[in-house]
Amino acid sequence: MNFKSHICTTREQSERLLALSLNPETADMTYHYTKSRVSSLQWDLQAKSPTLRGKFWTPQRIAKLATPFHKYPNGTRMTGEEVFDELCGNDVPAWSLWRLLELLPTEIKIGTRENVFGLYHETNDAWNLSYPCVEYFETASPIESCILAIDWLITNGQFNKEYLL
Repeated sequence: MNFKSHICTTREQSERLLALSLNPETADMTYHYTKSRVSSLQWDLQAKSPTLRGKFWTPQRIAKLATPFHKYPNGTRMTGEEVFDELCGNDVPAWSLWRLLELLPTEIKIGTRENVFGLYHETNDAWNLSYPCVEYFETASPIESCILAIDWLITNGQFNKEYLL
C-alpha cells in the first residue's frame, strides 16, 4: 500500500493560507520550530492550535517567562516578550483536513442559485471539491482542493469574514 495523504497542510500551504489573510486562530495544529541543527528535525508538528498571545499567553504570563536562564550571548537578561518570541516566534499554524472542511461554507448563493458543497474522490486518484454549476477544484490532494476553494471563495466574497484577519 502506498498512502499519499497528509495529516494537515504543509508549511508552504499554511503560508499560502496566511497570505490569503486566514486567521491563524482557526488552525488546529502547529509546526513548531525547534532550532535543531539537523534540518529534518527543525520542524515539529504539534497537534494543538498555535500559541497565540490573545488566549493562553496573556501579557502577565509572557512577562513571567523572563528568568535568569534566558540571556543574550553578552549576558544581559531577556524580557518575557523576547523569550516568548525566541520560543514561539517562528511557529507556523497548520490546518487539518477536518478543520479546512469546517471552514468551507456548506452552501453558497450566486445570484438566485444556491449551490451545495461537495467533496468527491474520483477513480483517477483526483479529489474534486465543488460547488456545482459554479466552480470546482480538482487536485491530487483533498487539502490542496480545499485551499484552492478557500482562495476562490475569498476572491468572490463567499468566505466567512469571521475566519479572516
